[in-house]
Amino acid sequence: MATGSNVSSDICSICTERFHCPKLLPCFHTFCLECLRQFVSSSSKDGQFLCPLCRHQVTLPEEGVTGFQTNFYIESRENKYAQCGGERCGVCEQRATNSCRQCEILLCDTCTGGHRILPATRSHVLITLADSSTGKTVVSVQTYCEKHKDEKLRFYCMACNKTICRDCKLTHHEGHKTKDITDVVEKARTSLAKTKVKLEAFKARTRKSIDQIDDNNTETSKRVNHLKEEINKLADSLVDMINDASRKETDRLTDIDKKHGKKCFDVRYSLTQRVCFLQSQIDHTDAMLNQGLECDVLKADSEMKQRLAEIEKEQLLDSDFEFKPLNISAIPSVTSGVLQVVQSAVRNTVPHAFPVLRETTLLKGLKLKYGAGPVHSLSFTRSQNVLSVQGHDCHLCLFEKSKSRPTWTFRVYLDEVMNEGVESVIEKHNRHHPDNKIPARDYTDLKKPFPYKDTNNNGDTCWVIKEHNWVGIETDSGDVRILTFNPFAEPGQEFKPVDVCWGNKQEIYIVDSRTCAIIVYSLQKGFEKLSKTFGVTAVAMDREGKLWVGNSNGRIVICSVD
Repeated sequence: MATGSNVSSDICSICTERFHCPKLLPCFHTFCLECLRQFVSSSSKDGQFLCPLCRHQVTLPEEGVTGFQTNFYIESRENKYAQCGGERCGVCEQRATNSCRQCEILLCDTCTGGHRILPATRSHVLITLADSSTGKTVVSVQTYCEKHKDEKLRFYCMACNKTICRDCKLTHHEGHKTKDITDVVEKARTSLAKTKVKLEAFKARTRKSIDQIDDNNTETSKRVNHLKEEINKLADSLVDMINDASRKETDRLTDIDKKHGKKCFDVRYSLTQRVCFLQSQIDHTDAMLNQGLECDVLKADSEMKQRLAEIEKEQLLDSDFEFKPLNISAIPSVTSGVLQVVQSAVRNTVPHAFPVLRETTLLKGLKLKYGAGPVHSLSFTRSQNVLSVQGHDCHLCLFEKSKSRPTWTFRVYLDEVMNEGVESVIEKHNRHHPDNKIPARDYTDLKKPFPYKDTNNNGDTCWVIKEHNWVGIETDSGDVRILTFNPFAEPGQEFKPVDVCWGNKQEIYIVDSRTCAIIVYSLQKGFEKLSKTFGVTAVAMDREGKLWVGNSNGRIVICSVD
């Protein structure tokens, strides 16, 4: 009989006391009968409940918890524990060595022999009271055939995998290969021991997984705490930057105010003196007009004309000074865009601390080749043909399915394609070349019509910010993210994105020319990594979910991704 993992303990895990009428569940955990009854009454549902220890789902027997098998091994230890004082046989008063579980009576060795002979009691379970250190079996029972009550189970049927008696061997199992129980029990013990080894290996492996989970949880907590510190440092740094900028601007304005105030004071003082001087001229002129003699009036008129000319000349020199509002440059306001960039900087630290290091292999397929020089951009028509901007002299080419040579090509300017898009450039070509027009099916309703920029069906946009070597992301909901680094690059290796495109699962494929790799940024999971591709320069996802990769040699490879 198998025992549970808590058989080595004499304490019930529910009541934390010694077992009383121990019952064994199918998961081999043992509990007191009454503890199990109370637990089942409060937690069973539709005739089932979960083991209090391992949460294994257990089906309740029809007769209730009493229908579970009694754990005789634990019960035998409890009986020895309770009867360790050397009790007497209940039949002959000799020293008791065994206890019959069914009869609930103590027996000596002699009475035990008789108990095992009588047909009515020979199948009873006997529990030895001797010390288990002597090597004697703690629980013993004579096993008789359920069909042939007087026959012991002596044989093992190899075909039916069950123990049988002599009569069964001669009747129902006639012709089957059988062996004596003693001949197969050692093999069974060996097999059981191997099973135990495997179970222990599974237990060790599970324990190792638990340890790994604990280590991972501890490491994650450390990283989270470190990340919190970094975010707080960033916030403090931003506050310091704001305070420093505020202090510098206020100091600058204070200095302007002082200089302007001094200038106003100096000019006002000069003008006040002039007012005083002019008033004296006016008073003198008024006196001459009212009281001056004829000679004095003539003299005063000549003098005042000369004085007036001098005053007009001085007034002309001072005409440059006028009181005007100072042209002080405005302090930049904190816009939502500025805050979004700051938020992106904080968010970028999260995938950097917890990158998804999933490697995905590119499955190479059809290869297209045209001319020399890099592939600058890829886009797709409604019929799944590909438009490629490539070459040192920059040509726009159309490749049809399964063909490695372009159907048509003409020269374009890369800046023009970048700013106006492929459709606009082709429309301009059609206007200038009416006899050689490109069919509308080959350039309208394009998927990814702009180089270094792509928009998905949700209206989300991603693009390469070339002046900073960043990747910008703006969702239709207004969420803005700025990717400023490649978490898979070597320390100190610069991030240099040269092209981007949307995938079919809210992920962005980014070509990093510094690491010669395509990395993936998921809006939900953060960074993932695609395998390296030599000389990759352009990338685009078609409507079938295939990834098209262009390189610096003008080669285009169609790939499948997970």
